[in-house]
Amino acid sequence: MNMAQHWPHIIASIMSGFTCCVTGWWYLSIAGMPRLDRLRSSMEIRRRDALRSGSTLYRDLEPVVDDLSTWFARPRSTPHPDLSRLEPTLILATPIPWQPEEYLAVKWLEGIGLGLTMAGLALLVELGPVMAMLLVMVVPYVWAKLQVRSVVQTADLYRAGVRRRLAFAMDLMALMLEAGAATFGECLEAVERETGGTPLGTEFQRARTRLNQGAAQKAVLSEMDERLDDVDVQSMVLAVNTAEERGSKLKDTLRNLAEQMRIRQIQRMEKAAEEAKVQITFPAMVVMVACLLLVAAPIMLTSLY
Repeated sequence: MNMAQHWPHIIASIMSGFTCCVTGWWYLSIAGMPRLDRLRSSMEIRRRDALRSGSTLYRDLEPVVDDLSTWFARPRSTPHPDLSRLEPTLILATPIPWQPEEYLAVKWLEGIGLGLTMAGLALLVELGPVMAMLLVMVVPYVWAKLQVRSVVQTADLYRAGVRRRLAFAMDLMALMLEAGAATFGECLEAVERETGGTPLGTEFQRARTRLNQGAAQKAVLSEMDERLDDVDVQSMVLAVNTAEERGSKLKDTLRNLAEQMRIRQIQRMEKAAEEAKVQITFPAMVVMVACLLLVAAPIMLTSLY
C-alpha cells in the first residue's frame, strides 16, 4: 500500500530527470552550433558581436533567437503590436543594437525560463499541476509585455530629457554664432561639452560623429528627427535646414526657435498640472473616507456597545 502511494512521486521524479537531461543536451547542442558570420556583411558581424557582448542569453541561444525573431517578423495582415511599439523606441532605450524582433524573442525566452522556474516552485509547494501550467503559459506573455512597456517608458523619458535642454542648446548655439563660430558642427561640439552625459549630449555627439564621417548636415539632422520623433526636434531640424537653404541668418532663427520651445514647455507644464488635479481626485477621496472612518468609528462603537 505504501509502495503504491509512492509510485506517482517516483514516476514524476523520473520524468523530471529525463526532462532536465533533454533540456541540458538541447542547450549544449545549441550553444555549440557554429555562427555563420562568414555569410554576413561586416556591419552585421559587428552588430551581432555587440549583441553577444551585451546579452548572455543571445550569446548562448543565438540560433533559437534567430528562428524566433524570424517568426515574430514574418509577414502578416496587421503588424505585430509589440514590434510596432519597439520600432521607434528601442534605439533610445538601450545602447545594445537590437532589432525589435530580436529583442522580443530574447524577452520571450527569458519569460519562458522564468515561467518554468515558477512552475517548478509551484509544484514543490504543492499548488498543483494546473497552477504550474498556468504559470508556464501566462508568465512569458506578461514578462514580454512588461519589458516592451519598460522600453517605451525609457524612450519617453529620453525624449523628455532631450526636450528639456533643447531651448538652452538653441540659445547657446545662437550666442556662439553671434560670437563668430564658423560652422554648425562647432556649435554642436560646444553644446555636447555643456550637456555631456545627458540625452541631448548623446544626440549631439551622434550628430557630430556623423558630420565628421562626411555625412551631409541635412541628412544628419533628418536622422535625428526620425530617431527622436519629437515636435521640438522636428521644429529645430526644419528651421536649421530652411535657414541653410535660403541663406538666412541662423542665429536669429535659433533665437526665435528657443523662444517657441519655452512657450511650448510652459504649455506642457500647465497641461500636466491640470491632469494632476484630475488624477489626484480619487486618491484624495480614499484618504477622506479613511479620515471619516477614523473619526466616526469610536462614536459608532460607543453607541453599539
